[in-house]
Amino acid sequence: MPLQPLPPPSPLSDPSHAFLRPAVSVPAQVQIPPSPPFSLPPPGFPNPSLSPPTTSLHTSQKKDSSIGAPKADTSHSSQAAIVISFVAAFVLVCLIFLSVVSVKRLRRNRAPKLLGLYKTKGNKAGTEELISSSYSNTVSNGGIPYQQLYDMTAGFSGANLIGEGGFSRVYKGVFPDRTEVAVKQIKQEKAAELELRSEIEIISRIHHRHLVKLLGYCLTEPYQLLVYEFIPNRTLLYHLHEEGLPVLDWQKRMKIAIGCARGMKYLHEDCEPKIVHRDIKSANILLDYYFEPKLADFGIAKVRYDGNTHVSTRVMGTHGYLAPEYATTGKLTYKSDVFSFGVVLLELITGRKAINPLDPEESLVGWAWPLLVEAINSGNFENLVDPKLKGNYVANEVHQMINLAAACVRHSSANRPSTP
Repeated sequence: MPLQPLPPPSPLSDPSHAFLRPAVSVPAQVQIPPSPPFSLPPPGFPNPSLSPPTTSLHTSQKKDSSIGAPKADTSHSSQAAIVISFVAAFVLVCLIFLSVVSVKRLRRNRAPKLLGLYKTKGNKAGTEELISSSYSNTVSNGGIPYQQLYDMTAGFSGANLIGEGGFSRVYKGVFPDRTEVAVKQIKQEKAAELELRSEIEIISRIHHRHLVKLLGYCLTEPYQLLVYEFIPNRTLLYHLHEEGLPVLDWQKRMKIAIGCARGMKYLHEDCEPKIVHRDIKSANILLDYYFEPKLADFGIAKVRYDGNTHVSTRVMGTHGYLAPEYATTGKLTYKSDVFSFGVVLLELITGRKAINPLDPEESLVGWAWPLLVEAINSGNFENLVDPKLKGNYVANEVHQMINLAAACVRHSSANRPSTP
């Protein structure tokens, strides 16, 4: 009897047909083409033909999506997203506004709070250490232990002494992270204590590129120490008048004059409350390696909280830089600083000191005034300009500086400019 061919396997009996079934029900209108013949691969080898025909099924679903497929309602979710976006934007605007207001208020009240907000630490002597609550670039809370300042200045050794004033000495120090600072050690006198509190109050609220920055301080009985950023290139007094140094060229002198004018303008007009420095002089103008100036030593500065035309106070400052009305009556105004700045301009122009070292009775202003008048009237300023420059200057800039210096050092404060 001849052998009859076996019928093809039933789709339900062959497990490989499970991969060919549609994953979803297919409407009756769509005809599924018959499966092509295939042969099973050896065990362990994948067969690409066994992968489900996803492309054809997806295409079929897209064509018949209108038949019995429910549509998602997105109207409520869209409205909720819009409401959330508006609320988030409103909250963000409110936060920005509150941040701006808080920063302005903090800058305005920073100095008075600086003296009142502190924490104390007991030491072996039973004294207390005042630690600033303001942020410092080098110390997290502004307060610096005395022992650390002692160690970083090598015990306040003479080798690290970089300056000395009437009530203080200044030492160079280095923090463990190699940040260089200037440590001002206040002498133990009543006047020095008043100077220290004045300096803390004033410098803590000042932030300007041409003004020295206070980094921290330590008030541990009996020590009084202030820590400033270190300005590496010494003072204008040193570069103008020290023997054996290279001549300070005219370009650097112009840069120093402009920087000092900007720093003084900030004190007089942009700072709140406004400040009169009272001791602007070449020894208080520090220079960095690029000869950018910074005004320093605010120890005897006077804060102007109101709109009074002047303040009567004990005369303090440096002989040769004092305005005539301030030296004789003690009436302090912004124009007292303008006069001192005019003397600094004369130093830059002439290369002379504010007081003649050979004749203490001769001031630079008294010597230069006739020459200033001649230079302004005739345009001839050869007898006024520092001979060490040897003619290497810009004549127009020299003429402008001479005119400004003459305006600043006028005897009557009413005839001086309010700000250079």
